[in-house]
Amino acid sequence: MPRKPELSIVKRANRPDKPWRLWIPAAMSPSGKRSNRNFATREAAYAEKRRLELAQQTYGIEAGGADLQDLVLLKRAKEVLEPFGVSLIDAVEFYTRAHSPQTITFADLIDEYRKTKAHLSDRYTASMRVILPAVRDALPDGITAAAITPKVLGKALETLDLTAHEWNGHRRVISPAFTHAIRQGYCSDNPVAKIPNRDTGNREIKILTNWQVKALIEAAHGTAALPYFALGTFAGIRPAELDRLRLRDVNLKKRHVLVTHATSKTNRKRFVDVADNLAELLQEHGGNNGELVKVPRRLYRRVRKEAVEALREDGLDQEADSLEEWGQDPMRHTYASNWLAYHEDLDKLAMQMGHTTTKTSFEHYLHAIEKESAIEFWEVAKNRCGGLVDLSGGYPAHPATSRSLVD
Repeated sequence: MPRKPELSIVKRANRPDKPWRLWIPAAMSPSGKRSNRNFATREAAYAEKRRLELAQQTYGIEAGGADLQDLVLLKRAKEVLEPFGVSLIDAVEFYTRAHSPQTITFADLIDEYRKTKAHLSDRYTASMRVILPAVRDALPDGITAAAITPKVLGKALETLDLTAHEWNGHRRVISPAFTHAIRQGYCSDNPVAKIPNRDTGNREIKILTNWQVKALIEAAHGTAALPYFALGTFAGIRPAELDRLRLRDVNLKKRHVLVTHATSKTNRKRFVDVADNLAELLQEHGGNNGELVKVPRRLYRRVRKEAVEALREDGLDQEADSLEEWGQDPMRHTYASNWLAYHEDLDKLAMQMGHTTTKTSFEHYLHAIEKESAIEFWEVAKNRCGGLVDLSGGYPAHPATSRSLVD
């Protein structure tokens, strides 16, 4: 069996100035040839021997020309990075990105990102105005976008003491800001992608009862809020879409609502059917074709408050308490549940809702309510004005109302 190549040190009498010689076999030499080096002291020869052995062991013969201190630091760096599965070159690239003149601080990033969303509704941007500054304050001062790793961001979120729903909501708001940063070349990765959502439990979605729907429509009747609550409840249009929708997008003659790509949350155009009761409510309201469906927040809150009070006056305290809690998008969920129970067409429901697949519709709305209740839902506010009139002339004029739009 051949002997393993080894470094050897010998003392030679014919070189009194450098008597100590280090023999380097070809297999351990950076040049690939056998060589030797001479030293004035024994300690210097053995130090070089240790350096070459460490270089061979850690990085191969290519590192034979490196300084011993550098090799020790490289070995330590490799040990530190190993648990993270990160190579030295990955670490170097991350550092250079983080300190690149192209990157910006996170504080500057959120200011820039919010300006790109300034044209959207207050309802849409409200969460950005609260969440992004809170995350900025939780991160180290002056940190750049490229320097924010999943670990750094996760630690910052932990300090905010968020519930599971708030944690997931923060992720949804922060992620698009980093997507913007990637497009601008400020960073190359989105740290939010490696921060998982938290389990919020299998909670049932909020659906309005028919009593609650009637109370809301009655409270909105005669005000500018009627189209908002009617279209949200009987057409399932998202709140953010309602804020951008105009009455001219409602075609009562063809019995559909056009949600344009500019109005749609998903930037995809869709048509939503207009049921008989919705058509009657919109016909009764009338209005200007250019009028926005969006309502002032004060009027929006007043309608909800009056609906709760009306339920209490009728002795329906449980219904009133439930309506007061409201929840997330209850009008949209109510529409979807009643539409599916009545029509039993999952594919068409997904199209009406603007879903890309039927998965969401199936998971949330299948068997949510009984068909008898759905039949009653689609009769709410129907025939209150004697039925539909001839719509061939377009949208009717707005009638005089006895109530102020905002008291």
